Amino acid sequence: MSNIMLRDVMEEDLPVFFKHQQDRDANHMAAFASEDPRDWNSFLTQWNKILADEDIIKQIITVQNNVAGNILCFEQFGVPGVSYWIGKEYWGRGINF
Repeated sequence: MSNIMLRDVMEEDLPVFFKHQQDRDANHMAAFASEDPRDWNSFLTQWNKILADEDIIKQIITVQNNVAGNILCFEQFGVPGVSYWIGKEYWGRGINF
């Protein structure tokens, strides 16, 4: 897959992330899934915390300028961690980390 790029997360990207979170299969596989993936307020509260935390590196994964997912780099319990979410419509299309 070509034209895969990373860029900073912007607030206007959040509705796309929320849509990705609605997918049942993706939620089943996610390490950090929401208790209620349909709860916009809970989703927004969590993402506002992430956006405000300067210690978390937050990037959008784009494919041909379309938001395909996100990737976060953070420290947890003194250990570096990485979390990512790829929208189901991009599964199996060659986005690899």
